[in-house]
Amino acid sequence: MDEKSYAEKVIKEGLISKNPKDTLYILAKYFYSFNYKPHKVYQELNDFMASNYKNYNPVKWDITLDYEVKRAKKKSLVMITGIHITKSELEVIQKVKSKQLQRLAFTLLCISKFNNMVNEKNHNWVNRETKEIFSLTHMQKSRNNQSLMMNDLRTLGLIKYSKIVDNTNVTVNFVDNESEVVLLIDDCRELGYEYLKYLGERFINCQDCGRLVKVNNKDNQTTRCKECQREHWNEYNAMKQREYYKNKKSV
Repeated sequence: MDEKSYAEKVIKEGLISKNPKDTLYILAKYFYSFNYKPHKVYQELNDFMASNYKNYNPVKWDITLDYEVKRAKKKSLVMITGIHITKSELEVIQKVKSKQLQRLAFTLLCISKFNNMVNEKNHNWVNRETKEIFSLTHMQKSRNNQSLMMNDLRTLGLIKYSKIVDNTNVTVNFVDNESEVVLLIDDCRELGYEYLKYLGERFINCQDCGRLVKVNNKDNQTTRCKECQREHWNEYNAMKQREYYKNKKSV
């Protein structure tokens, strides 16, 4: 949510997200904030990728870099400290009998309030693809079940569909900024888990990327998410292989 801090961390540590285009887009906005010209922004992105992306080929990435430079122009960095969730909003969600529907409603609420903070004319709309929304809920559902769950929330009056045909945007009907704030969301990557954590389920933050990781009550060993743990083991095994071949040559 704080793209400025994210960009500075990315540059300092050489981090690249699973989708490099996301990183490049934010970095492009960051460089534009210094009043750089498009060709300068392009060069900065190219230098960053050359230094941090394995097997980087500037020819293959030329179109992507050019696209992100154009897409980021005249776009401002998003700098939000957190999403305020109120008592009234949580009470509405908890009246829903299904916990999975609660997670979906909570996720939609967070996205709508985030959009409101980015654009004051948003008026509680969620303009994300349904599959992206469910990815944030951390629930794996078929496309048909996704549609059924969204329709359940509509039937309950919690959301409203766009009147435009084939438009998947929805508006959240239970946003209440006047009620007491009881929860602050400062990371939008695992919104479904954020809700379960609020309900008291046990989670930790990955020591590498900070994502919420669900653990059982008897598990005191988990410190990383699966992706970071896999990368950690790959780096460890690569180091051991280098040591093995180094020792073998010295014999």
